[in-house]
Amino acid sequence: VNLNILLLNLSEDFVLTLDQEEGSVCDIETIFTDSIKNFKIKANLSENSSITGYFADFSEGNLKSVIDVNLNGEGAEGIIKIASLSAKNDSKEFATSIYHNNKRTHGLSDCYGVSKDEGKLVFSGVSKIEKNAKLSKTIQNAKIMVFDPQSQAVAKPILKIDEKIRNEVKEMTEMCGQMHAIDNCQCDVKKGEGCSSPLCPSNYENLYQVIGK
Repeated sequence: VNLNILLLNLSEDFVLTLDQEEGSVCDIETIFTDSIKNFKIKANLSENSSITGYFADFSEGNLKSVIDVNLNGEGAEGIIKIASLSAKNDSKEFATSIYHNNKRTHGLSDCYGVSKDEGKLVFSGVSKIEKNAKLSKTIQNAKIMVFDPQSQAVAKPILKIDEKIRNEVKEMTEMCGQMHAIDNCQCDVKKGEGCSSPLCPSNYENLYQVIGK
């Protein structure tokens, strides 16, 4: 099942819940130009399903957005991309959270914005990897350009990894570091070839990847 959704200038307190079947694909495109107060989108993804959301915000006034993506099925993927402008005395917050509840899931939260005049822009949210979500990976990007001294910008993405998974990754990373003598740059990275081991710390710069059996 393929679903394409176009949302323009949502009404106040708009709520959308999506329950995706196995193997389904959903694309959401949203453009805000008029004033909007609050909206919430929740997506529940089954095995091998995916959702990609694009949100372009040029509205005036205050805005609170909550986007929750639950990757419940193995191989599910959630990608959220946001661009926002906060100007004059606007106050805007985009809280984007992706929850990895199964193996081999992939999440990407990509948020970019501009804050000018006395505007305030906040990018927040959580990427959480549960203990049974091995071989999953998540990426969080949150960047805001500040134009004026009175402008405010807050980027506070949070990564949560189940303690059991965290310890497994730490042990494997340390093992690979000893094997390749990363501290002394003795692995293939020194030769410009890149380390062939998936456990090597050099292979997940800017990427949180959970490695399991």
